[in-house]
Amino acid sequence: MAKKSGEKKEDIEDVEIWNVDETLKCYGRDRLLRSQAEGQFTAIIKFLSDNGMFKEKRQAIDENGKLLIRRVLVRDLTDEGFSFVKAVLKPWFGSKATARDPSNTTILEKYLKEVRK
Repeated sequence: MAKKSGEKKEDIEDVEIWNVDETLKCYGRDRLLRSQAEGQFTAIIKFLSDNGMFKEKRQAIDENGKLLIRRVLVRDLTDEGFSFVKAVLKPWFGSKATARDPSNTTILEKYLKEVRK
């Protein structure tokens, strides 16, 4: 069956970018790696929220710093947010420095400037 015009965009909107809980399962009992990965997710999702890249205003973390947004779909992000995620995804999660210190958002700030040019 042929797709109608616009159906492809709808399919993309349903793509899951992150499912934090499912991803963390991959780390099993390795508490250090699991903690580092959760820190990276928390920092980038909070950064997206703080910089208005979710279509709807959402609280990213609670008062204790616990990540509240555990699943992100393409449809949750603004166009700018999606462009930002595509640009920063590999550098952010591939960085040993961000794994050790996810509060260092230098990489995120650099890519945000590039996306907002």
